[in-house]
Amino acid sequence: MKQLDKPIINKIITSFLIILLIVTGIFYWFNLIAMHYIIGVCSLIILLIAVFIASSEIIDFPKKRFICLIISLFVVLMVVISHFNVINHPFIYHYKDIENGVEITGYKKTFLNNYGDFYVEIPDYIDNKKVVKIADNSFENSNDCFKLTLPGTILEIGKRAFAGSNLREIYLPNSLKKIGDDAFYEANIDDIFIPSSVEYIGNNALASIDNIALEASEVPSSYDSLWNDKKANIYFNSVGIEEDNSITYVLYDDLTATVINMPKFSHSKITILNKISFNNQEYVVNTIGSNSGFNTTFTEIIIPESIIRICSNAIANKNLESIFIPKSVLYIEENAFLGCDNLLIKVEHFEKLKTWDENWNSQNLKVEWNSQE
Repeated sequence: MKQLDKPIINKIITSFLIILLIVTGIFYWFNLIAMHYIIGVCSLIILLIAVFIASSEIIDFPKKRFICLIISLFVVLMVVISHFNVINHPFIYHYKDIENGVEITGYKKTFLNNYGDFYVEIPDYIDNKKVVKIADNSFENSNDCFKLTLPGTILEIGKRAFAGSNLREIYLPNSLKKIGDDAFYEANIDDIFIPSSVEYIGNNALASIDNIALEASEVPSSYDSLWNDKKANIYFNSVGIEEDNSITYVLYDDLTATVINMPKFSHSKITILNKISFNNQEYVVNTIGSNSGFNTTFTEIIIPESIIRICSNAIANKNLESIFIPKSVLYIEENAFLGCDNLLIKVEHFEKLKTWDENWNSQNLKVEWNSQE
């Protein structure tokens, strides 16, 4: 078999180095690999030097292109390793011994962690000691994580543990017994699921949270009388909350689901799922909940044929120009589209159903019946 000429081999290696540089640069730019800025910048500089040396006719030494290739591959490997180190170990936790285990009292970033907004999973054991509590004020005003999973060993969340933090999502385990006063006060959480294991929720612990899903069938009498600010939508008999494409669904034990939150930021189009998977189960999405689309700005929404009910004040969106209501929708509550000033409502039904509220279209928006869209 004919061997490749040396100039061709050199061109192939140089081209590969250039591609490696571009790909690493793209990954760094989007924070997909080089999560730590210093490592990212240094990696790009080394790759640039390697490409320059490999392609330069001025600098010449034996097997220079192969040496540059090995150096480049090593640099990329280090970047990847640093990435996974940051993802898996973003924080070092401070803790102290208490009865039955330890409590998390605070944290600090690891050396390589120079990037905020992490998914954080607190370990169930530290130094072979069970993590049973998140201490008072431990994550207060934190802006370093946006999604947090607590282990199945946690029994208590202390007072103001996450107050004023940038936390947007949190998973509460079935082991949790107590949530202290102001625990999530003014955090960025919109929706939260409270398992039935929780025996006590303190004063204003869930204040400012819009949607609260309870596994219980009613609010336990053991909760503080001011456990939330009384403005939240509360969903009973829930098994969890799930988000898909920035739409949040509350899931029920009868395998149905309700839309409880739609994206508030600009969206040209959103699509509500007809089914959503959770813990190896499928839940049929049959309801658009009250205020779920309040102050939204998307211009188009797709309602699946699984939807049976559209609740009051479900969609308040001045940018929405058209919506199609399929035949599956048997109930529309009052003021369902209040605030949709420019909306054309296309309905697959021939006329208004008796099960729709008399004030379902309180603004007398234009309606196109028998639509086939």
